[in-house]
Amino acid sequence: MGCTLHITEKDYHQIKSSIKSSTSSTQATKILKAFKDRAQSLGLQNETLEYLLKLPQINSKHLIRALGNSKLSDKYAKALPNALKNIACKNKRALNVFNHIKDNSWKLETVNSLAYKIVAISQLLSNPNNNLFLRSGDIFSIGSHLSSQYPADAMTTILETFLFTPEEPKQPDIIIHRGERNIGVDFKYRQAGSSCGISNTKLEVIADKIMSGSIHEYHIVTNNQFTSETKEAICELNKELEEKGKNTIEIHEYIDVS
Repeated sequence: MGCTLHITEKDYHQIKSSIKSSTSSTQATKILKAFKDRAQSLGLQNETLEYLLKLPQINSKHLIRALGNSKLSDKYAKALPNALKNIACKNKRALNVFNHIKDNSWKLETVNSLAYKIVAISQLLSNPNNNLFLRSGDIFSIGSHLSSQYPADAMTTILETFLFTPEEPKQPDIIIHRGERNIGVDFKYRQAGSSCGISNTKLEVIADKIMSGSIHEYHIVTNNQFTSETKEAICELNKELEEKGKNTIEIHEYIDVS
């Protein structure tokens, strides 16, 4: 990558205004330098980055902070721009989830978890051999729980149809509205060597929603594998769902950057 990556004055001032410090100008310059250096070291495409920075659905300060964040792994930093571009081609509203990644002080697993959601969404929705492949006419929503799980100003609540009430454990990360069918998808990032476990309470809520017909399919996706306890619990719930002629809870393991 050359040194022609263009950062506008607007991008600079967005970064500067987000820093509550008397040294905001100096810090903003450091953040922009970290972003450019990371982009160059990883060989990221100028055209892709500049396209994303211009999209109104992406707050440029979040993209700049994320890619310049040393806590974001190189694996996800490399994959993130193309994943965002791919999602933008399918549904620009979905890019709001990216605006969570905004602070260098976030814990390692949080930054990478959010990046993983975006990369996994891009992979699943782009694979025509997958049942989650985004089809013409599908409407894509992001669960409103994300706006309260992370900093309140990170995104607006964009979910139009509440499938889960605030009293229940959580909404799915994304919902695909396919005609009269609602497909929920949850993404579970785990660090290497750590299996993914899900509480029986959450699984029972998901099964109840499928049983009642308020959601028709539910997929749970992880970059590693699910615990044997979680698989057994899902298997038992799926038996009950099958007896009632309902779709089962589907799990997807090892969905990650290749």
